[in-house]
Amino acid sequence: MTGSKAQYIVSVLQSWLGPALLAVVVLLGGSSRPDQTSHLILQALSLFVLLFYFRPLSRVDWASNRPLMLSLFLIGLLWPFVQTLHLPAYIWTLLPKRDLIVEGWNLLAIEPKASQPISINSEDTRTAILGILPPLAIFIGISLGASNYTARALLWKIAALGMLTALIGIFQVLPTGNINLQLHDARITGASGLFRNINHQATFCLMTLPFISALATCYRRNSSTEDLTQAIKIGIAALFAICIIGVLAAGSVAGYLLLIPVLAFSFLIYRDRDTVQTGSMPMAVTPALLVIAAILLIATSPVLDGLGVTSLDDGPLARAGIWTTSLRIIADQFLLGTGLGTFEAAYRLYEDADIVTTTFVNHAHNEYLELVVELGLPGVILLGLALAIWSKQFVKIWAEKFDRIYMIRRAASVAILVVLLHSLVDYPVRAPAIAALSAACLALMTMPSRRGLHSDAENADSIDVIRKHVRL
Repeated sequence: MTGSKAQYIVSVLQSWLGPALLAVVVLLGGSSRPDQTSHLILQALSLFVLLFYFRPLSRVDWASNRPLMLSLFLIGLLWPFVQTLHLPAYIWTLLPKRDLIVEGWNLLAIEPKASQPISINSEDTRTAILGILPPLAIFIGISLGASNYTARALLWKIAALGMLTALIGIFQVLPTGNINLQLHDARITGASGLFRNINHQATFCLMTLPFISALATCYRRNSSTEDLTQAIKIGIAALFAICIIGVLAAGSVAGYLLLIPVLAFSFLIYRDRDTVQTGSMPMAVTPALLVIAAILLIATSPVLDGLGVTSLDDGPLARAGIWTTSLRIIADQFLLGTGLGTFEAAYRLYEDADIVTTTFVNHAHNEYLELVVELGLPGVILLGLALAIWSKQFVKIWAEKFDRIYMIRRAASVAILVVLLHSLVDYPVRAPAIAALSAACLALMTMPSRRGLHSDAENADSIDVIRKHVRL
C-alpha cells in the first residue's frame, strides 16, 4: 500500500469514525443505568476511537473555543478521578457525614481502612468516569473530521436516528398483540423508543427536529423537478412529521412544553435562508426571547411531572422535596462533593428515615443540582464555564450568517438548548445516547467558520451523491 493511499484511508476514517460512533452510542446507549454490558461495550469502542485520534489531536491547531471545551472534558475526567484517591483517615473523618459511614461499619463489624477516598462510593465514581469516554470520543472525532463534509453528513445521520427511535416509540403504543417492542423494560408505559425513559425519548426527538429543518433548508431553494429531488423533499417533510409524532407519543409533559420553542427555532432555521443580509445582532434577539420564554415555561408549569409518583407538591418523593434535600446535601458537601455518580448513595444519608418506603430516589431530577452534589465547587466552576461557552457561541451563531454551515451550527445550538432546559427537571445527559448527541452538537458549534453560503450547485452536488448511492 502506497503512502498516499494509506493517508487517504486514514483521512476517510478520521472523517467517519466520529459520526459512526455517534450512531452506535445512540443505538446502544438509551438507558441511564450505568451498570450495563452495553455501556461497557460503548466505553471500549470509545477508548479505541480516542487512541486512533491521539496523534491527529496533537497536530491540530485548535481554533475558537475548542481548546477550552476539550479542557472542560479532561477536567471532567480528572476531578472525579481525584475524588477516588484515598485520604488519610484523620482527614477523611472530618468530611461531612463520614461519621455515619463509620457507624455503619461498626454495626456490621467491618474494620475501617486506614484511608478512604473523597467519594462516598468510589466504585460508582469510577463507573461514572468511564461514562465520560463516549461523549469525549465523539466530540474529538467530529471536531477532527473535515468540518463541512462531516457536518453535512451528520444532518442525515441525526435525522435518521431521530426517525428510528420515533418509529419504534410509535409502534410501542400501537396495538401489537403479544409482541413486546420495549427494548429495556417491559413495565415501561409509553413510547420510549430506543430509550428506557419516555422523557429521554422526547428529548432526543426534539433534538433532531432543528437538524431536519436545516436539512430541509439545504434543498428548499433547489427548483429542480427531477423525481429524486422531489422525493428527497417529501422524505424530509416525512422525517419532521415522524419525529413530532414521536414526541407526542412519548407522553412526556416536558416534551410537550419544549416542543413549542423547538418548533419556533426550527421555523427560524428554515425561513432564514430567504434573507440576503450577512446576519446581524438583531437576528439573535428573537432566539434570546425564545430561550427566556422556554425557561419560564418549564420552570413555572403547574402540571410538570415525570417521576411517576412525583408532583410539584412538597412531599418527600416530589421534585420540590427532592430539591430541598439536595440543597441540604450541597450545603454540607459543597467544597469537594460526594463523588461523581454517587447521588443515590448520598441522598440516603440525608433523607428522613421515618418516611422511607420501597420507592427510592436515584436522581435529583435537576441535573444542575445533581452535578453540584456530586462534584462540589469544581462542578460549579465546570458548569459555569460550559454554560458561558455555549451562551457565547449561541449568540455568535445566531448573529452571523457568513458561515458555510451556519444552519447546521444553529440546529446544534438549539439541540443543546433542549438538553439545558430539560435538565432543569430531569437528567437527560445521564443517558449515553443524549450525552453523545450533545457532544456532537458542541463539536459542531465550535467548528471553525467557513466563509460563503451553500449554493444551489452544492445542493445539486449533494443530490448527485445520493443518486450514486441509490444506484449502488
